[in-house]
Amino acid sequence: TKYYGLTFGAEQRLNYITFGPSLGFSRPYSDPEKKESAYFYGYFNLGTSVSIFYLKAGLGYGFDITEQKKDSMLAQAQVGANINIFKIEYTAEELFASKEFRQKVSLGLLFKI
Repeated sequence: TKYYGLTFGAEQRLNYITFGPSLGFSRPYSDPEKKESAYFYGYFNLGTSVSIFYLKAGLGYGFDITEQKKDSMLAQAQVGANINIFKIEYTAEELFASKEFRQKVSLGLLFKI
């Protein structure tokens, strides 16, 4: 199943270590009759970065906003690169309650405060 979503996060870098919380939303591109899960979720990630590349893993919790109500713990793994203000990332996640494995590739912009 293909998904679309949006994620907001904060990240702290300490030498080669990155960590921080994120909040997101994920919904499938599909027929509503299939009753697939859509989630609001939050997770905390920890990772490492070398040059422009990074690798992160995180644990969190997702709240199912569909009729199925399969709230779930989730695990995510991310690999990506930051190039100037652009970000490209591959994410794999597992939702334990619904036994769903999701993958996505995303492009984004980075804004530093």
